[in-house]
Amino acid sequence: MGSVGEVAEMSSDPYWSHNSYLGHYYFANETKKLIGASRTRTGALTLQTAPRFDRDGYENPIMVYGPAFSSLMHGARGINFYKQDYLFAGGKNDTGPWVEKFFNLTAYLEPRGLLDYQVPKSVALLYSRASEDWWQLAHAANPTESAEVMLYENAVMEVLFRNGIPFDLYFLDQPSSLDAVSKYALTILPYPYSIGNGAVSKIRDAISHGTKVVSLQRQGDVDEFGEPYRIPVLRSLPGVQHVAIDFARSNYADFSAQLMPVVLKNLDGRPPLNLDANGKDVECAILEKARSRLVFCLNWEKQAVDINLGLNLAEGTYTASVMTLEQETPARIDGKSVLSASDLKSFRMVLAPEEAKVVAITAAGSAH
Repeated sequence: MGSVGEVAEMSSDPYWSHNSYLGHYYFANETKKLIGASRTRTGALTLQTAPRFDRDGYENPIMVYGPAFSSLMHGARGINFYKQDYLFAGGKNDTGPWVEKFFNLTAYLEPRGLLDYQVPKSVALLYSRASEDWWQLAHAANPTESAEVMLYENAVMEVLFRNGIPFDLYFLDQPSSLDAVSKYALTILPYPYSIGNGAVSKIRDAISHGTKVVSLQRQGDVDEFGEPYRIPVLRSLPGVQHVAIDFARSNYADFSAQLMPVVLKNLDGRPPLNLDANGKDVECAILEKARSRLVFCLNWEKQAVDINLGLNLAEGTYTASVMTLEQETPARIDGKSVLSASDLKSFRMVLAPEEAKVVAITAAGSAH
């Protein structure tokens, strides 16, 4: 719809749900797909002012600001709240103060040129709705098997989210949008069951420009109309790495443990953001503008957590500040306010229960 209709900005209103197989990554996932579907690669989320429209029924404030913060860190260009009559409804859990705090945070970020920051060009993920649809039709007799492609593609996204690997999503089914993939270090095709010759041509071009390409589980069995190729079309394409990770016969931990070494190897062990959450449910992402960085972290746990982060930056000196929903303060690492690239290669962050935090890294002598 976004491509054919040439929609400039795609927006949606994902409802908070404890039943989603994506958990709280539902909002990050939706953000990436909205951006990928837009002609201008611009996405916005419209969120419930009061989750489930219950003035008294939301469990804790992170249900209000968490989805907005998650969407922001993954590249959303707009955050809206609707049903604003619920902001100050006189209930015991009014959401208004938390919505206000979230926009206080964006007020700290906007003078830094928030909308000029971009997801680093490290990984392009080529999501395929055609693969989902043609596979589902071919396996309609088995409801569990028919959902395999959808579950697989979204599992790959979740692994990248959980490990802080920045990526941009493009739709494999829209070859006209794929010229950009040659700018990325790595392109991942999660379960490319269906692929047209136009997309194959763009992938071949990306490989010729030095992009590494990984095809997971499938190799282009059918074309964009569901017609089988005599031989899977990606099988003989030089430069494509074919990796088989059987999600249906493993669990999430095993799947992640097999996928992440492939990703890191193809990024030469130098992702833009290194994240070790020590097994805790912490969502982090990075945006960049020239030599400046914004590192977002959201602690979804009900307890304080201690995580390790690392940035791969050019040599030079940097300063840092920390922004929360309440304030912005100068940051020090190991007692130092002027930091080297080496200082930022590995550092520790402590997050309070359900805390949202942004670390702004600025090269010395440059504007925000």
